[in-house]
Amino acid sequence: MAATTPEPLWEVQRIPNKGYGVIATAPIEPGTRILVEKPLYTRPMTDDPIPRQNSIVESLVQSLPGRAQRDAFHGLASSFDVLYPDHPYYSIATTNEVVLSGAQDGGGVSGLFLRWSRFNHACAPSAYWAWHDEGALKGALTVHAIRRIQPGDEISISYFENRVMPHDDRERYLAEIYCFACDCALCSLAPGPWRDDVDERLERLAAFWRKYHLGEANVFLIPPPLPTHLHDHPTKPTRSPPQQKQKQETGLHKTSAAICKILKAASPSVAKQPRLSSKLRKTSTERGGGGEDGDIGGCIDITFVYEIALALTLVLGDAARAAVFAARNQARYALTSGADCVSALRAGRCARNPRADRSFGALSSGGKRIIRSKAPDVDEIEEEAFEEWLWSAEDW
Repeated sequence: MAATTPEPLWEVQRIPNKGYGVIATAPIEPGTRILVEKPLYTRPMTDDPIPRQNSIVESLVQSLPGRAQRDAFHGLASSFDVLYPDHPYYSIATTNEVVLSGAQDGGGVSGLFLRWSRFNHACAPSAYWAWHDEGALKGALTVHAIRRIQPGDEISISYFENRVMPHDDRERYLAEIYCFACDCALCSLAPGPWRDDVDERLERLAAFWRKYHLGEANVFLIPPPLPTHLHDHPTKPTRSPPQQKQKQETGLHKTSAAICKILKAASPSVAKQPRLSSKLRKTSTERGGGGEDGDIGGCIDITFVYEIALALTLVLGDAARAAVFAARNQARYALTSGADCVSALRAGRCARNPRADRSFGALSSGGKRIIRSKAPDVDEIEEEAFEEWLWSAEDW
């Protein structure tokens, strides 16, 4: 993984039809940290009337210690001047603020970042941003390259929380929320079989995301009888007749096997849609790929699929598969958020010793029934066969 370099990797430039943007000034490898930034300010997310919110932001900006910071705020893009001509602070804030935490439970916090605000959106971005609320990076936002970027290339990020929306959904969302249309490599695909294939893949992932993903806390809803919070400490099992316990366990593993099939359908398995998968795998963010179709690969963000797969294999006590999914999570977090981020460090510990995770075996009859699966030797098995084993629920 490339380390942060003290040399300037990018600069803000004017871009035709876009205003300002971030342009690479040196070659940038996947995983390079290209920005660490503290917020200019943070504020609670509220449903207050727009005049009230305008006053709140104005107060925050006027209280900044330096005039340069205040001037920089006023120099940011504003997409809503026509809608809110009498509320310029609110217009700039709405255009540039980013949700940092708590949007799902109504207690959210948003923040504004001067340098981050200069990165333009692409549905197939070349970089990934992350907010850190714990660990060595606590209170900072980072941006990492997720594919190779050449000097002169614009460095783009995605403004979406859900990065797996099909073309029409993305187009509608950007028009309604940000008042612009995206012209990245993915959105510029002409209608036809290739775009249909990409949209079909994205729709499948989007449906899975909507059903199981609750947002920034990485909490997943699994249909009964699995618990709604996979990382809670397991509760003491209640006593039940042996026959009933066996029936409950059978139900758990049938449900888990069904979920595994859904996960496999959403995964980048080489056995699934080989033509599309092959093209995406060469350029995906998982591989740090670049080249002609790098933007397209960058759009397929399957992080949450691996997160759910890891949570599921942990609570079922499947150490072999949990170790693989933890390692894939670690690699993904290291690429997008840095090897020193808390998520990457936790995933690394889990990959080394899944049994030490507090949720391991939580759904295996109080931890007594542990799955004794064994990972195939990757040096002696084809990649397709390994993926078939990984996403199989036969051991359950």
